[in-house]
Amino acid sequence: MAGEEPRLLALRLAVAGMRTALAGYRAPLTDRGVAERELERLEAVARSPRPHPDELGRGLLMVVGAVGSVRVLAAPVAELRAAVEPFASRRVPVPGSRRPAD
Repeated sequence: MAGEEPRLLALRLAVAGMRTALAGYRAPLTDRGVAERELERLEAVARSPRPHPDELGRGLLMVVGAVGSVRVLAAPVAELRAAVEPFASRRVPVPGSRRPAD
């Protein structure tokens, strides 16, 4: 990982953190499979030297939609969003976000 681009490292760590948090959340979650598949896809995209911003944004929105408003997953979702945003040419909208639009 030496010399690795910091944004890619942050993205990989955020995806891994979200996967760990989701695995640790044992309560029923209707769209768990959707979230797990999207996180697998995001992990693959994060291994690319130049991840496409639209793919990252779509993956983030799918994960957010799948986990809903599960409070215990809020911090890992926020970390994932923070890791995706530097790749975007504009802010990545997250439904229910209280942050003002730029």
